[in-house]
Amino acid sequence: MIATFTDASDLLRKIGLRVEVVKSGVKKDVGAYWRAMTPDERAMMDGIINDVYDQFTQAVAEGRRPTAGAGPELADGRILTGRQALEAGLADTLGFRRDAVEMAAALAGLSPDTPVLMKKRFESDWLDLIRRLAGLAHVAGKGQLQLMYR
Repeated sequence: MIATFTDASDLLRKIGLRVEVVKSGVKKDVGAYWRAMTPDERAMMDGIINDVYDQFTQAVAEGRRPTAGAGPELADGRILTGRQALEAGLADTLGFRRDAVEMAAALAGLSPDTPVLMKKRFESDWLDLIRRLAGLAHVAGKGQLQLMYR
């Protein structure tokens, strides 16, 4: 697991931009781009990341039953090919996106010709980069706010 936080406080200070925060709890703005994390906040985030990692590796171990030698040591962030994941017991079969969609439809009891919505890939441009650095929410179509998870 990984979490990244941008600390732009030096840049903001240099250009004379100051962020004022009103919050209902002392840790509500942990990881905010306008300031560095405190040691206490860093420890809290480390604990969260390690707990999520433990939950993930436990779920894989229980649900996947990886082959011998394919335990938690594979959960170090490495990239596996489909064939390597299959050999390690981390995948059921090899295929393409269309195969996965057809299999999901079958498991859900849907017709193979059920329309499928595909999310548009994120297109990076300078304005989106600035918005992300500034912590602004991405505005989707029709003025709706869209939460982004990574």
